[in-house]
Amino acid sequence: MGDALAEVLDREECLRLLAQVPVGRVAVVDSGGPVVLPVNHRLLRTVGPDAAESVWVLMRTAPGSTLDRQGIAPAAFQADGIDEYHRRGWSVLARGVLHHLDTPTAAWLAEHCRPEPWLVGPLERWIGLEVTAISGRRLVDAEQTWVFHVRGYL
Repeated sequence: MGDALAEVLDREECLRLLAQVPVGRVAVVDSGGPVVLPVNHRLLRTVGPDAAESVWVLMRTAPGSTLDRQGIAPAAFQADGIDEYHRRGWSVLARGVLHHLDTPTAAWLAEHCRPEPWLVGPLERWIGLEVTAISGRRLVDAEQTWVFHVRGYL
């Protein structure tokens, strides 16, 4: 296996990758300092009346949890895909502002794009990270290695 290079991903590829994985990590700061929490999520893309696109990372949490105790606050969300065998992978980082979603919005989300949590319990609170910046990288082989087999010529 050769060395790898980091390929910078464009916005659309970052959003495509985030949308395909069910689990990521949200980073917030609480009274004890920085905290990184694994969460199930869904990506929601909306277009406003002014044709501007908004991107949200939606999460559900339990009342009183670390995530629930956050007010409107800056936060980051990261997800990645790793192929250890081939030493390849990707990572996407979304930064933005956390919001508690109101009851009508949460009811609509529950019906249309509910993130299915793996955690059992009363995950009644809906939190949305309004994405203001997104970036990502993918590890790719530095050199393409072509494998030829003698049977290919017989």
